[in-house]
Amino acid sequence: MVRGNAVATCEFEQSLVKRRTKMASQPNFPGGWVVTASNLQAIEPATALAPTLIVDGSQPFDLAVDVAGTGVFWILLEAFGFGFTVDYYAERFGVEPAVPPAGEQDLGQVAVVMAAGGSPYTLPATTLNIPANTLAAGVYRIMCMVRWGVGITAFPEEELLIEVYY
Repeated sequence: MVRGNAVATCEFEQSLVKRRTKMASQPNFPGGWVVTASNLQAIEPATALAPTLIVDGSQPFDLAVDVAGTGVFWILLEAFGFGFTVDYYAERFGVEPAVPPAGEQDLGQVAVVMAAGGSPYTLPATTLNIPANTLAAGVYRIMCMVRWGVGITAFPEEELLIEVYY
């Protein structure tokens, strides 16, 4: 019995390691196209410390991510001024409130136009402003997806958890 638990634990840990080391973008062609999305963060107005994990829901705040790339295809996309979009999402933990907004929410999209030598793309280019009273009080997992057309996607590997209070 102990041996079986040890094997199951080992397989679970190996599964976690595989997830942590997964490529940041799909498809990923070393030398041709490698993209990373990182540093997903919440930022309160200039008077507050940035980044922040505790947000006053009655005030607007921003979400941003860093997007960087290398390789021949990346350089060509920048040279020709192609772009990408960053879609931001929130998933609420715990009991759903009786009144909206609740649960999972599509927070919005930012369109970024690439420029020759522009990488990495950071705030303000990737910044989405979240208006006051968009999220109910609670704890949320914030996620984003970076997309170039159909089938080319990057996700930040780190997780951003924020608490919204009123």
